[in-house]
Amino acid sequence: MTVRLWITNAAPPYTPATRHGSWTTASGEDIQLLGRKPQGSAGTSSISLAAGSGTRKVLLHRSISAGAVKAGTISGTIQWMIGVKESNALLDAVWHIHAWVTAGDSDTERGVLLSNYTGSTEFTTTATGTTAGQVAVSSVAIQTGDRLVIEIGYETSTTTAASYSATINYGSTGTTDLAATDTAVTTEPGWVEITGADGLFTAGFSTLTDAFTSSIDSKWTKTTNVTSTGGRARIPCTTTLEDLYTATAYEIQGSQVAFQVPTLPATGGGSSIAFSAYLSAGPTISTTNLEFEYNPATGNLVLRNSVGGSDASPTTLTYSAVDHLWWRFREAAGSIYMETAPDGSTWTIRRTITPSQWMRTGTLIFYCEAQRASGTADFAEIDSVNVSSGTTVAVTNAAEVDTAQTIGRTKSRTVGNAAEVDTAQTIGRTKSRTVGNAAEVDTAQTIGRTKSRTVGNAAEVDTAQTIGRTKARATATAAAVETAQPIGRSKRLAVIPVIVVETAQGLAAAKRLAVAPATEVATAAPVGRTKSRTVPTVTATETAQPLGRAKVRPLTPALAVEAAQQLARSKSRPVATAYEIAAAQPPGRSKRLTLIAAVEITTAMAITTAGFTGHDLTVTVRPIPGAWTVTPATGRWTARPLPARWQPRSD
Repeated sequence: MTVRLWITNAAPPYTPATRHGSWTTASGEDIQLLGRKPQGSAGTSSISLAAGSGTRKVLLHRSISAGAVKAGTISGTIQWMIGVKESNALLDAVWHIHAWVTAGDSDTERGVLLSNYTGSTEFTTTATGTTAGQVAVSSVAIQTGDRLVIEIGYETSTTTAASYSATINYGSTGTTDLAATDTAVTTEPGWVEITGADGLFTAGFSTLTDAFTSSIDSKWTKTTNVTSTGGRARIPCTTTLEDLYTATAYEIQGSQVAFQVPTLPATGGGSSIAFSAYLSAGPTISTTNLEFEYNPATGNLVLRNSVGGSDASPTTLTYSAVDHLWWRFREAAGSIYMETAPDGSTWTIRRTITPSQWMRTGTLIFYCEAQRASGTADFAEIDSVNVSSGTTVAVTNAAEVDTAQTIGRTKSRTVGNAAEVDTAQTIGRTKSRTVGNAAEVDTAQTIGRTKSRTVGNAAEVDTAQTIGRTKARATATAAAVETAQPIGRSKRLAVIPVIVVETAQGLAAAKRLAVAPATEVATAAPVGRTKSRTVPTVTATETAQPLGRAKVRPLTPALAVEAAQQLARSKSRPVATAYEIAAAQPPGRSKRLTLIAAVEITTAMAITTAGFTGHDLTVTVRPIPGAWTVTPATGRWTARPLPARWQPRSD
């Protein structure tokens, strides 16, 4: 699409400090706004050139645009249609144009679109609309706030014997733009047109979106009684004119205004009733516009292209609440279309319009109004301005269903409370719902991304249950069973005291188990890694029982038996007076055994054979170096650890 800007007679918002084109004469030129609509009265700029020779380039006019409204790239071509003339045919004046883009409000070039272009067609001596046709430009990437600057002048390479001049026309607010060879240069405004600049200097209507979900916001200007009700803009239809219109200006090139009209006024006893939606010349409400009008008295939908409030040949349709639920203004390929649709997607062209000069401007507004001469007051409603893709309908309060439903791009709906189901349900992009309390089930349930739910107390089951990422539940006291039960990652389980059974039960890594006093059994039961329990005094049995790694128990005095009993690694016990033993038994690694009143032997011996009948003992011994020491005064032996190489004989 192309963007048309006019050579206005209005002051620019900013003027660069220097001229950037190549000019031999650059003084006294006019500086005006390169506007998005014609402005100001007709004016001229004329610069004389004294007699002389050589190529001379004279600056007549500088046009400077408003700042860009968004970043983008200008590309394609540039064309202009401006009224000019030369004072004498001997001047042989032709176009000299330099077009560039400022970096914001500065004198720095963002880029040059057209560098010192020189035309080939001579100006006429009568002021006439003149162009050089479409001229290719260099692409320039611009930023928000950058300005387009067109430096306009003439060039001559002819030797002149007298002072001659060239003149440029600008300004005028005529409704017909200047065309080639037209001489109405004071009533038809001149213009510049650039391809590839859509929406850069004025936002396109497609950027206007509103679903009216909360209030009428700053995008709109309205009369007092217009409200946002039920997610729609409601415009009362009373004997007072009520209206709603855009607060800023837009352009329609390559753009659209699509909207839903779900409610229209009823006849209500009156005949002069109307609801209208307009695309207007702006920047305020104007009688030059494109119009959809619905009249309930006639039941017709009328499409107009009005100039000064009049259209001699409107298009009239019998209104259908189904087929005409959506209305649209749209520009494409140099034409403007007025269309209707049942669903915001399947559009039917109802009227095609060749754009007038005002439709090319960047100062258009969209507005709606309603009024009746008499009868019962009611209202019209509009909704979903440029919010439609596929089928889009107004949504009332709805019950949540098993599968979350997609909602259109920016529309929203209120969703009622829903019962939680066994499987957590996905919720759409921006929807939310309240989830009721749920009972814990055997398998922990996944909860959606941001949902949470309260989980009631649950009894511990045989197998510890996995709990979801951030859920927690209180666990009731449980009896320990024969096989220690694993507990989930961060749960805690209070365990009541239990009776130790014949085989000690393993406990999970971090559980604690209070253990009641127990009678020692034939085989010492290992206790888990960090548990401890108190073991009462026990009577030593025929075979000494090993105890776990860190347990300690006191042993009462015991009678020595046929074979001295091995004690566990780090245990110690006192041994009472003992009778003669048949075969000395090796003490454990760190045990100490005190022998009281033993048979006196002067040399430590290893007992190699032994016979035992009643209390009589016959032994065969051999020396064992360093095995035993004896206190001669008492005749008592003191046991000490034997070398690792010593092994007791089985006989």
